Amino acid sequence: MLLSDQYSVIYVTADKLRIMGINAHPDDESCYSGTIAKLVNEGHDATLVYMTSGDKGHTTISPRELTQIREKETLNACKVLGARPMFMRVPDHDFFDNRDVERKVIEAIRKVKPNIIITHHPNDYDRDHWTTSHTVLQCMNSAALEHYKTKSRAIDKIDSVYFCDTVGSLHFDPEHWIDIRDTFDRKIEALKAHKSQLKFMKDVFDMDMVDFFTVTARFRGIQASTRYAEAFRRFRVYLHIRPSPSLPT
Repeated sequence: MLLSDQYSVIYVTADKLRIMGINAHPDDESCYSGTIAKLVNEGHDATLVYMTSGDKGHTTISPRELTQIREKETLNACKVLGARPMFMRVPDHDFFDNRDVERKVIEAIRKVKPNIIITHHPNDYDRDHWTTSHTVLQCMNSAALEHYKTKSRAIDKIDSVYFCDTVGSLHFDPEHWIDIRDTFDRKIEALKAHKSQLKFMKDVFDMDMVDFFTVTARFRGIQASTRYAEAFRRFRVYLHIRPSPSLPT
């Protein structure tokens, strides 16, 4: 199956896709949530994994209380997008790629059996983001190893892995642009569900996150000759490249 329009080309191999977004923190799905909403609209299944609960992202609320707040907000955001959340609950900013973390991610991948994984680019701005990226790239291979035992059985393969846009679009050269004109409003509605994070970013950094993601989507839309878009790069490495029957139009 080929998902495509004049602004995007994504190759996949199943009629009904299982898409898995793997994020460092709650609200990180905002980098590609318009695409998630679009795929869900087309009848596909979406699971959003959150490695941390953003439990240290406040000046006064304790990590334990903030975990509860941010996970509740994430549930509301995922409801808007039509996605299923999974929480790994690795400590925020104490997230390192190690055996215990990898086993959690491998089990999550095996449980969902995704056709497509979307995650952070290795060049993103925060260690939790690039650690998430490197962990995913290791675990997608380990998840296919029969003798690497977790609760769920090994998977056969993952068709595609995509990196979403970096925060601020720095150090990121897109290959694919997804037209999100029809789902931009849901993207913003889902973002607004992260109320505590929006307030924290405004109070501490004077950052309006709704404006930030609106400008980013407009910028990527200008590049792709549409109103709003989201940008991606496909992870290309041995065993994860598929030949195409022809050049895409």
